[in-house]
Amino acid sequence: MKNFPSNTGAQVQEVADLGWKHLELEGQLRVQLHGKGDKWRVCPLWKETVALLKQLEGDAKEINPERAVFTSLQGQPLTRFGIYKIVCRHTRSLLKPNEPRRRISLHMFRHTSAVHLLEAGVEEQEQE
Repeated sequence: MKNFPSNTGAQVQEVADLGWKHLELEGQLRVQLHGKGDKWRVCPLWKETVALLKQLEGDAKEINPERAVFTSLQGQPLTRFGIYKIVCRHTRSLLKPNEPRRRISLHMFRHTSAVHLLEAGVEEQEQE
């Protein structure tokens, strides 16, 4: 999961709600994200992200298109809070001991990704 949100600029709830049926991992690499206001948008995926998703797919016991992509060890879909806890755990080591404590939020990843996508000329494609 570490690469996924930063690739698409997805909101944490969009990541939590993501099912395998929303991913195109062959041909045109992209994801369909369901966001606020019941709006769908399509975002491109990096080859590196697709490789990680295929690895995750290979590790899964069964791939049901309706099944959540990101699940707990018990196979339950991760919640927003579960994703938040994972990010906190893995970003804690990025802060140096003598630095002032800064909060690394999920929204920081989203914002950074959105800026990079805009700078690269990638426009969001909305779907009805």
